[in-house]
Amino acid sequence: MKTSAPFILSIVVCGLLAIALNGCGGGGTAAPTTTVTTAPATTSTTAVTTTTGTGSSTSTTSGTTTSAAPTTTAPPTTTTTTTTTTTTVTTLPPFSLETVDARPGMGHFTSIKVGDNNVVHLSYGCYDGINTGLWYASREVSDSGWHVATVETSGGGFNSLAVDSAGKAHILYINENGSDDYMLAGKLRYATNTSGSWVTEQVDGSENSYCRLAADGTNALHLNFWDGNGYLRYGTGTAGSWTLATLESSGHVGIYGVIAVDGSNKPHILAKDTTSGDLLHFTNRTGPWASDIVDSSLHLQYPTIASRDDLLHACYYDDTGYGDITYATKEVGSGSWITTGDQPVDNNTTQYYDLAVDANGKVHICYYDDRSTSGGLYYVTNKNGVLQSAVVDEDDTCGQFCSIAIDGSNKPHIVYYDALSDRVKYAKGN
Repeated sequence: MKTSAPFILSIVVCGLLAIALNGCGGGGTAAPTTTVTTAPATTSTTAVTTTTGTGSSTSTTSGTTTSAAPTTTAPPTTTTTTTTTTTTVTTLPPFSLETVDARPGMGHFTSIKVGDNNVVHLSYGCYDGINTGLWYASREVSDSGWHVATVETSGGGFNSLAVDSAGKAHILYINENGSDDYMLAGKLRYATNTSGSWVTEQVDGSENSYCRLAADGTNALHLNFWDGNGYLRYGTGTAGSWTLATLESSGHVGIYGVIAVDGSNKPHILAKDTTSGDLLHFTNRTGPWASDIVDSSLHLQYPTIASRDDLLHACYYDDTGYGDITYATKEVGSGSWITTGDQPVDNNTTQYYDLAVDANGKVHICYYDDRSTSGGLYYVTNKNGVLQSAVVDEDDTCGQFCSIAIDGSNKPHIVYYDALSDRVKYAKGN
């Protein structure tokens, strides 16, 4: 462990999780596995255009379009409360590290979920400078070795994984079809193994980007993406039948979009307004789609969002100066966003980080620091009632594209990219 880690994480205390600390409340072949153990260490109502159509593996979603009449309401004042708390930092047990897939280029964009049956599910893209693709891996939490399957041999950018109550996987992703050399823009596609083998289909055929997928308590799927016109889009449905809506058509809202579903199965989307700089929250929980401001700082990027017990949790990155990660919460359906995180998590913290919330409402965050002196993949949580931290992988090349999920025992699981070995790796909390 690097000697600067306690100093770094004492800064985290001032910046992350202050509110949470106070109680805010398949198949395939087995891939080779290498195991290593680390040392401890304004609300406004939005007019919505809805398209209902049927997806297929060969054609673009089509259907009829209707426009919802906009409703105008007086925008309420947005109030932000900032809280700073200092807590003693203690260390967690070490993580166990493995290589999931030893083939080069694996791990560009990753997503992880742990199902109700304690099966770990991973999706990850490949980019080796020439080829792109999408792969899926799974195994039980207590097992060793991974069952790896090829989902698609092109695309894989922004892959986002959801798992239903039957343990079946659903993946939303971008297939660039040669239009982009790094999986950043292309046709929006969906894949699932509900039939026992992987089936893929096209959801939208324009040049899309920044897509995310979530499953609700009824196994209905919810998705968002930023389309080729610069519009923020939302969709729901199942394989072969998707209903898509345009939430914002100004042409400058929707970048960095992410989605979560609350306990009432209502979607919540965070996305950036590139003109005003505002980070916006969209939901249809109380009726028509409406938006409110999460934070109006100018340089906010790459948000992430989770929901548990009708409390929304969000993190977002400010690329001003050294790069801060801010943590924010909001009661579902009421109130304003309460933010902490005006202190930097770490100097030169990158945009690679993720957030998950366990069954007790406790917060788990992984993030990547690329500095040569104290870089690597870090983890911080308040699950034991005090702020605790760990260096997951202390090599400064490890941690890009990190994604985190929590199992039934409230233990963390992280998938990430190791740039030095050019491999996708997995970390299991003990």
